[in-house]
This record gives sequence, C-alpha cells and structure tokens, in this order.
Amino acid sequence: MTLADSVFIDSPLGVRGEKEALDICRYLRSQSAQETTRTLPPQSALAKSLAFAQDLYNGGKEGTRVVSSNLRRSMNTVVIALQDRLFRNGEKVQVLSSLQEISSNVDTISLSTAGGVQPNLGGHMSALDAEKVFDAELNKGNKKPASRGSERIREFVKWIFKQDEGKIIVSGHSLYFRWFFRMHLPHGLQHISKNKKIANGGVVAFELVQDSKGSVMILPGSITSVYLGFAK
Repeated sequence: MTLADSVFIDSPLGVRGEKEALDICRYLRSQSAQETTRTLPPQSALAKSLAFAQDLYNGGKEGTRVVSSNLRRSMNTVVIALQDRLFRNGEKVQVLSSLQEISSNVDTISLSTAGGVQPNLGGHMSALDAEKVFDAELNKGNKKPASRGSERIREFVKWIFKQDEGKIIVSGHSLYFRWFFRMHLPHGLQHISKNKKIANGGVVAFELVQDSKGSVMILPGSITSVYLGFAK
C-alpha cells in the first residue's frame, strides 16, 4: 500500500459515504421532474427547496460554478452526487484549497499537490481520470501547519466575489461550514447552523451578499434545506 492508497490520510469516502452521495443524486433526479412549483407559493420553504434541487440537477455551465475542497471525500461526493449534471453538461469541478476542512486530524490532510489532484481518488472513484473531471489550477495543495480555518474561509469569500458567476455549488465539509455560518450570520442571531453541522450527505442553500464597504453577510431568511439539512 502506498500513501496514495491510504484510508486514513485524506481518506476517501467509505461505503456509507458513497451511498449518501448516491442518495443525493437519486433525490435530485426525483425532483427534476416535479412540477409542483406551479401550485406552491413561490416564497414557501418547499417551493424554494424544490427550485434549488431542480437547478442543481438541470443547471448548465452559464452563471454557475461547481467547486470542491481538495480532500478526496469531498471530490468523491460531488462526482457521485452531481454525476448526471457533470457528464451531461461537460462541466469541470474546480478544486479550491481554501475549502479544506478545519481540523488537525489526519483525514483532513490533503494528498494533492499544488495545481494537481490526487493520483488515486479511492473507493469506486479509483479508476476515474480525475484530470478530466477536475480543474486544479487554483489548488495550492495541503494547508500549511500554522494556517487557520478562518483564514481559508475569508480567502474563499474573497474568491466568490471575484467570480462572474452568481451561483456557486460547493462540495465541502461540515465543520468548515458551521464556522462559515458563525462568521457570516448576524452575531446575536440564534440559528441552528451555528450549533449544528450540515448533515452527512446534506444539501443547504443560502444567499451571500456584500455591501459597499466590503462587509459580507448571509441573509438569514435565505437559508434553505434542500436535502436532509442540518444534523439533529
């Protein structure tokens, strides 16, 4: 066994994780044919959730960017969950080191190199030609030992507002996004996202805005559970 085959360092999805990602794919497929948005109040939670699910499944290249952390389990997840969309539209997933998980655990160490992807994505993705699916130009490789998660979050936010696309689809990590919510929701606001992680295999949507002074905030009313939502 080589380092690239490790099940601990930069661990790929296990059987359960692959099933959770496939469940996302199946859910999006099931929602893509639904037409209930015509009869639902447009601002209802169900209508917004359905619209997001359909956009995730059907959306094309224009106006949308699909990105992933540089950890294998995140890369596995996005390829499995959005397989129909990615292969139908020929979209590439951009790998961003700024999305790397917040933790010192060995499974948060990325085996990718700057500008590259892991030679073996593990699991059922072992035979995948990753270079055909991922764009790793902006991947800086593994995080520096002294780097802080909050710094990576701020780096990612700066990147978001430099993009022409108005929609960013992110395959990331639950601890990272719990801190993302804490940093960008109003300080005094009580919200489940500040205390609970996004569920494993969960999909959540929200709107991120920036004012004229450069301050960035998540609009609290825009947070929408698309699939599974937050852990109980």
